[in-house]
Amino acid sequence: LADPDLARWLGTNRHEGVAYVNRESFEAALRWMVVLAAVAGTEDPEAAPTVAAAHALALRLADDAAAVGYEVGPLLERAAAGEPGPGAA
Repeated sequence: LADPDLARWLGTNRHEGVAYVNRESFEAALRWMVVLAAVAGTEDPEAAPTVAAAHALALRLADDAAAVGYEVGPLLERAAAGEPGPGAA
């Protein structure tokens, strides 16, 4: 992750040269993403689709992170490619 503050907040660490994010920190960041979308939508009665999309993205990223063992490289590749997580329909 290019931003050192974000990397620290996500608990990014290296083991045998491989970068990982901390599961609990990553999941907290995903929850905050949904909360921020909901708060931003309080002024817009038509924001429900945006909040739903943020929630769906959070679920997909959580599934993706678990599927790759919280390894940063493959997680970023999946996120960039928009690949669905294992639980996606």
